[in-house]
Amino acid sequence: MRISGGELKGRVLLTRRTGRVRPTSEKARQSLFDALGDWIRGREVLDIFAGFGSLGLEALSRGAVRAVFVENYPPAARLIGANLARLELEGAGSVIPAAWEAALRRLSRRRETFDLILADPPYSTERPEDSGPARRLLSRIGDYGMLKSEGLFVFEHFSRYCPEPSPGWNVIRRLKHGQTTLTVFTEKR
Repeated sequence: MRISGGELKGRVLLTRRTGRVRPTSEKARQSLFDALGDWIRGREVLDIFAGFGSLGLEALSRGAVRAVFVENYPPAARLIGANLARLELEGAGSVIPAAWEAALRRLSRRRETFDLILADPPYSTERPEDSGPARRLLSRIGDYGMLKSEGLFVFEHFSRYCPEPSPGWNVIRRLKHGQTTLTVFTEKR
């Protein structure tokens, strides 16, 4: 797995073979960050269900100033730290090795907010209706006020399952790549 663009384009990320982590494809990452363009520069990013950190690391490569990675699977969380060190990004990134709900509560207590929140939860291709906690994520992020004004929430999911926005949210874009779709939400203000 490689960084697809930005200052670190082409750099190889450390990964591990496991059935518990499904990294976002390079094409999907490139499509998302190409769509964001220069908007990402100077932004703060939260990468939930980070896996090996490919989405947040891509954001840092493309100009984000800070990324917080939330990953509950200890081997993957350690690899995010190793990738931050390998790419000399330790000062720009931090890892919270916890379940997403506990991590969001912790960040909320610290009153942290983000310009871009990325979520790539585990999803089933067998039962697309159970493909991740989109509504719960949107609800918690909204309740905690974690998304800055004009911020974006990007939810990765199986293409046959297209989450509808919860009250207070709009879908502004869907980027489809085979069986994977990235749905981009904004908060109604």
